[in-house]
Amino acid sequence: MFDLSPQFIDHLSGQTAFAPLRVIDEKPSISVVGLGYVGAVSTACLSGLGYNVIGVDIDADKVDCIVDGKSPIHEQDLDRLLREGVDNGLVAATTNLVQAVVDTDVTFVSVGTPTGPDGSCDHSYIEAAARAIGEGFKHKNVFHVIVMRCSIPPGVTMNDMAPIIEETSGKIAGLDFLVCALIRNSYAKA
Repeated sequence: MFDLSPQFIDHLSGQTAFAPLRVIDEKPSISVVGLGYVGAVSTACLSGLGYNVIGVDIDADKVDCIVDGKSPIHEQDLDRLLREGVDNGLVAATTNLVQAVVDTDVTFVSVGTPTGPDGSCDHSYIEAAARAIGEGFKHKNVFHVIVMRCSIPPGVTMNDMAPIIEETSGKIAGLDFLVCALIRNSYAKA
């Protein structure tokens, strides 16, 4: 982001000239949807890097753990990292995904993708997250980035997630928001 220096605002009054700009170094705030292994670890590590993080889950017990600075899963040092994040005011948690999207700039989606009886990937949690993200977008007019951070087959991000968000929000992927996938899962084997 850029900001005009106050000295130049008076100087430029009535003039047409380029003013020197300065970069404002502000970290984006991040919501992490799904507080299982991937989401809880991501929440702790991102806060350890100085980001404000809002963890989101439909399971109120997991949310309560995060709010209390405790890990909802068993992982070495995760309690300590979450406690530090909470104590430093960098970690919050909620069951309200719509509000978390409104309050953040980037959303990591790390929801469960269980295998169905036929061996296919169950997209129901992804679809529910996409609808809530779209609802959140209705209440904001700034660009937002969504990062898929769960095990999904190729095509789910652009064929399922993005169209649901567009339909729910009335916004356009690539113009109003970006959806991308962090590919490091069982579907990305060489």
